[in-house]
Amino acid sequence: MRNCLLPVLVLVASSSFATISQVRSNAIWQTSSQSSCNVSLSATNASDLIVVWSYWKTSTTNTLTASAKDSLLVPYASAVGPTVQAGSDTAAQIFYLPNVGMNSSYSVTVSFSGPASVSSGCVIVEYSGADIYYPLDSVSAGYSTSGNPTSLMDSGTVAPANANLLVFGGGTSQRNEFPFTGPNTAAAVEFRTQFVRWLESELPRLRDSWRD
Repeated sequence: MRNCLLPVLVLVASSSFATISQVRSNAIWQTSSQSSCNVSLSATNASDLIVVWSYWKTSTTNTLTASAKDSLLVPYASAVGPTVQAGSDTAAQIFYLPNVGMNSSYSVTVSFSGPASVSSGCVIVEYSGADIYYPLDSVSAGYSTSGNPTSLMDSGTVAPANANLLVFGGGTSQRNEFPFTGPNTAAAVEFRTQFVRWLESELPRLRDSWRD
């Protein structure tokens, strides 16, 4: 069985005619024990939406929680998670902050309630065109377990309440069963993390189905 973990959120545009567009992004991956993860952007534009996806993996049962705040000490809201894949002691969570101000530099720190002893990572993405008050439409999260074995990264279904949406997701998959490139570690089943970029190609079809 492949151990997979995939949280997803659906974002709402500011109007039926607006388009949510990616402005900037960055990521950091940590392969040593860390109690936090800090990721930065070169700048932010006023009124944009910031989304942060984070994962953390422990060597024993993963009971850690996480919180996020930016370099101005503004707290982020949790959109979905923490979702835990118990078979791999891996957890993930998505945070967001709407209507960010204009900044010449900007960073977000995700703090864990204890050391993520194996690995952790953060991805930050800035979007324009999202609703500045209520950008979150719906969420979903899924994982494979012994009772639900799957080789797919499947978040489950959502029931969006709006049209003109963007799907954002991030997932983990077991290294020795999912192809990617990157530095190896000693752990035979070390996890790596990546954005689920196929969601972008699926978005036109999803939009059409949600509007029906």
